[in-house]
Amino acid sequence: MTGLRELQRRRVHEAISAAAVSLFLERGFDAVPVTEIAAAAGVSKPTLFKYFPAKEDLVLHRIADHQEESARV
Repeated sequence: MTGLRELQRRRVHEAISAAAVSLFLERGFDAVPVTEIAAAAGVSKPTLFKYFPAKEDLVLHRIADHQEESARV
């Protein structure tokens, strides 16, 4: 069973990730500042960097989530 703290951490992680991907698709990676991603996710900039140490990590973790799919296909 997952604890409440871990569940909240997953929710925040997913909210940041979803906000970043949405904004990147809309305007492009270079055109979206980290402060805007944080605001869209409802977190502070320091909180965003706690979950994703660099802006690039917002994209790279999504790729890592799907590494095994190419082997299945």
